Amino acid sequence: MLRFSDGIAPNILYPAEGMPSPIPGLEGYTIRVKGNPNLANIKTIMLGVKNASNSSQSAEIWFNEMRVSEFDNQGGWAAVVNADANIADFANVSVTGRMETKGFGSIEQRVNERSQEDTKLYDIVTNVNMGKLLPKKWGINLPLNYSISEQFKDPKYDPQYQDVLFNDAKSVNPKSKESRDYTKRRSISLINVHKERNPSTTKKARFYNVENLAVSYAYNEMYHRNYNIQKFVDQNIRASVNYNYSFEPKSLEPFKNWTLLNSKYLKFLKEFNINLIPSTISVNSNIIRSYNEQLSRSLIVGLPQLPTLKQRRFLFDWDYTIGYNLTKSLQFNFRATNNYVYDDFLPADDIKIFDNFFTMGRPNHYHQSLTGTYKVPINKLPYLNFINADYNYTADFDWQASSLSYVETIGNVIQNANTSTIGLDFDFNKFYKTVGLTKLMNGKGKVKKNTKTKGKEPKINTPISVRSVKRKKKKTLGGKIGQGVYDVLTSVKKARLNYTENNGTFLPGYKPEIGFLGRNNYGGGLAPTFGFVFGSQIDIRQKAVENGWLTSRDVNDPYYNKTFSRTHFDKLDVSLNVRPFKNFDIELRGNKTYTKNLSQQIDVVNNSLVTDSPITEFGNFSISHNMIKTAFKNSEQTFQEFKNNRAIIAQRLSAETGQPVNGFGETSQQVMLPAFLAAYSGQNASSVKLTPFKNVPIPGWNITYKGFMKMKWFKKHFRSFSIAHSYNSLYSITSFSNNLAYNESNPYGQTDISGNFFSKTLFTNVNLLDEFSPLIKVDMKMKNFVSLSGRINKDRGLTLNFNNNTITQIKGTEYVIGLGYRIKDLAMKFRFGGEVTKVKGDLNLRADLSLRDNETIIKAIDQDNNQVTGGQRLLSLKFFADYALNKNLTASFYFDQSSSKYAISTTFPRQSISTGLSVRYIIGN
Repeated sequence: MLRFSDGIAPNILYPAEGMPSPIPGLEGYTIRVKGNPNLANIKTIMLGVKNASNSSQSAEIWFNEMRVSEFDNQGGWAAVVNADANIADFANVSVTGRMETKGFGSIEQRVNERSQEDTKLYDIVTNVNMGKLLPKKWGINLPLNYSISEQFKDPKYDPQYQDVLFNDAKSVNPKSKESRDYTKRRSISLINVHKERNPSTTKKARFYNVENLAVSYAYNEMYHRNYNIQKFVDQNIRASVNYNYSFEPKSLEPFKNWTLLNSKYLKFLKEFNINLIPSTISVNSNIIRSYNEQLSRSLIVGLPQLPTLKQRRFLFDWDYTIGYNLTKSLQFNFRATNNYVYDDFLPADDIKIFDNFFTMGRPNHYHQSLTGTYKVPINKLPYLNFINADYNYTADFDWQASSLSYVETIGNVIQNANTSTIGLDFDFNKFYKTVGLTKLMNGKGKVKKNTKTKGKEPKINTPISVRSVKRKKKKTLGGKIGQGVYDVLTSVKKARLNYTENNGTFLPGYKPEIGFLGRNNYGGGLAPTFGFVFGSQIDIRQKAVENGWLTSRDVNDPYYNKTFSRTHFDKLDVSLNVRPFKNFDIELRGNKTYTKNLSQQIDVVNNSLVTDSPITEFGNFSISHNMIKTAFKNSEQTFQEFKNNRAIIAQRLSAETGQPVNGFGETSQQVMLPAFLAAYSGQNASSVKLTPFKNVPIPGWNITYKGFMKMKWFKKHFRSFSIAHSYNSLYSITSFSNNLAYNESNPYGQTDISGNFFSKTLFTNVNLLDEFSPLIKVDMKMKNFVSLSGRINKDRGLTLNFNNNTITQIKGTEYVIGLGYRIKDLAMKFRFGGEVTKVKGDLNLRADLSLRDNETIIKAIDQDNNQVTGGQRLLSLKFFADYALNKNLTASFYFDQSSSKYAISTTFPRQSISTGLSVRYIIGN
C-alpha cells in the first residue's frame, strides 16, 4: 500500500537500493517488494544467504522455525429464510432469502476456508395453472412457471491487490467500485400446453382435433458482472409444437367367410387381413436457440476497451413418425429427423436471440429409419405349429452437411445401413403332441361318441379316490422301458436360432441436399437412388459420378481426402435344450461372429471416377469351437504335433495349387494356421480344413443332474443334491486384413523375404480358448442345515502370434470347497444403554476355500526356447457370518485372506487380510 501511495509502478523495486525502510519499527532491516505479490497464494518460501563481498566468508547460519500467527479469526453469521404459499390448486409461490457475512463457515472449516465475502441472495419461484381461470369444460392445461433470483457478493479483499482489504484499497484502486459480483437469473416456461378431450363428449376423435396438439415454451436468461467481466449475458430458448394421433384400425379380412379355405392347410390364407390406414402419426418441431455475449474489462489503465465476444447457436429441428400395421403380423415404423441451422449472417451482424425467430436456416443433418417386423405365419401350417418365426428389417439413411466454407470442395456426406434379424423358436413339446407321440405314450386312443348321450355330460361312476389310487399304481417293467424310450425320443425340448446381419455404406463428397425421403431433385433426377435411402448396398459410385452427385476437381486442383467405406457384420446364435430323462438337463449353445470393413480413397477428376487407389480390408472373426480332445493332453506333445503338422499342410497346399512346396514354408501363415488348429483341436492334419474361416459353430454344453434325490438314502440325508459340468471353447481371429502385396491375377508369381508365397489375408494372431467351468461341481444341502459344495475349474488359452512366430499358452486350474451351516433361532443377549436385550434369529455361517494355479508360457516356434512369463498360485479363504436380529436388522461379519506366490522371480509373494463387521437395516415393512 505504501508503494501505491508513493506512486511507484509495480515493476520497480520498492524501496530502492539504499533507501530506508518506510515501515516504522523495521529500521535496520531491509524489506523490498517487486510486482504484486499475494501472501495468500504463497506455497514455498526460500531462505538463503548471499555473500556480497569479494572474498570467501565463513559463518554459521541458523534459521528459526517460521510460524504464522495473529490470524484474522473474526467470525461471521448466516441466515436463511424460506416461505411457501399455496393458493388452492391454482398457484404456489416459493420465496428464499439467504445472507452470509465474511468469516462464516462450518465447524470443520479452517480459517482460510471460511467465507471471504458478504453474500446476499433471494429467489422467487412461482407455478400457476392458468387453465384453472378458464371454464372447466374447455379442458385447457396451461401451466406457467416463472422464477427470478439475484445474488450480490461483496469481497473482503480487493480483487487486484488480493491481500489488501477492500476498504483500504479504495483510495488507490479506481476500479474498486466495480468489485461487486452480481448475478441475475430469470426464467419463464409454459410446458405441455394442450387441450384435454372432454370425457362426456359423444363426438369421435378426429385427426384435425386441437386435442392432438401440445405446445411448450421455455426462456432462460442470466446476467452477470464482476471485477473481470463487465457484462456477460446468456440466453436460451426452446419452443416446440407436438402433434400425435392414433387411428382406429380399419382391417379387412377378404377370405374370412370363404368355405373353400376351411382346410387346415389353407388356414393362413383364410386369416389374411390388411389394414387400410396408418396406425399412428406423430410430428414434432423444436426451435432451440442460445445466445451469449461477454465483454471483459480492461484492467490496465490506458488500454482500449476489449471487444464484445458473441456466440450464437440457432437451430430449427423437426421430425415425423408414421406407424403402419399393414397386417396383424406385419408392422412398419418410419421416422425422419431434420436438423436445420440458421447461420446465414456475418459475424458483425447484430443478430439477437429473437431476431428472425421462425427462420429455418439451411439443412445441417437428416436421418431417417424404416423398421419392419414380420411374424412369419409358419405356425399356421399343420405340423409346423411348434415353430415361431420373426423377421425384422431396419433401413437407415443419414445425410450430414459440411461447413459452408468448404461444401463446394469436399461436399456433404451420405451413409446408409440395413439390419436383418431372423429369430426361430422351436417348442418340440408341442411338436411331439402334434405328431401323436404324447397320445401314444399315454395310451389314449380315440373315444367313440355315444349318440344316446349326445349333448349331455357323461357320467363317471369311478370315485375320485379310486382314480387317484390308479394313478399312483407302480409302473411295470415294460412301462418303465417304454417311458425311457419315450424320454429319449422326446429328449429335445426347445431350440432357439437367431441370426443378425448388418451392412453399411459411407460415401463422402456428395453434392445434393435432402428432400422428401432423403432424396433431392438434382440434375434432372432424384438423388440418391431409392434403394440407397432404404438400405441397399449396391455400389452407386459410378452412377453418382455420371449424374454429377459427387464433387469433381481439375487435375491441377488440390486433392482432399475422401474415404469411401463399406461395413459388414453377421452373428449367429444357436441354443438347444435337451432332457433325455427326468432331472437330467443339457443345454447346448453355439455362436459365430464375423465383421469386415472395406475402405478406399475416391477421387473424381473432371467428372471421372478414379478407382486405382488400393482397397483396404480389415475385420475379426470368432466361432464356438471344440478342443476337448487335447484338454488333458501333455502340452509339450501337442506343441510338437503342431510343428510336425506344418510339413503335412505344406504338402497339401502344394498338391492343391500345383506349386512347389518350397513356397509354403514353415513360417507361412497359410501353413501355420491349419497346423495350429489341427494340433490343438485334436484333428488330423491330413483332413483339417485349410480355410481360416469356419462356417458351422461347434456348440459347448452345460449339464446338470438332480436325480439323486429319487434314491431313498439321498432323500433321508439331503434336502438337495446336484452335480454339474460345463464346457465352452472359442476360436477367434483378433484382427485380419487383406495383403496389399498379393496379386489376384498371379497369386504365386512372387514370394516374400522368407521365400513364402504371399497370403491373400494377413493375420495378426489367432486365439484358441477352452474352459471347464466347472469341470465338475457338487452342490448338496443336508437336512441338518449343513451345506457342502465343491468344484474344479480348468481353463486354457492359446495365442499363435504371426509377427514373432510364438505360441503363448495360459493354463489355469482352480479348486473351490464351500462349507455352510445354519443355526436356527439362536438366542443372544446384548446390553444396550445399561439394559440387557435378548434377541433370537438365524445364524448363517459360510466358508469358501479356493486354490488357483495359473501359468503363462511363451513358446518360440523356430527355436527351442520356452519361457515362463507370468502366473501365480493363489490361495484364498473367505468366511462370512450373518445374524438376523429381526426381519429388518442384520449383522454381518466377514474375513478374507489371500496369499499368492508368483511363477516368476521378479515378483515378490503377496498376502492380504481384510475383515470387518457391518450392520444393515432395511427401512420399511
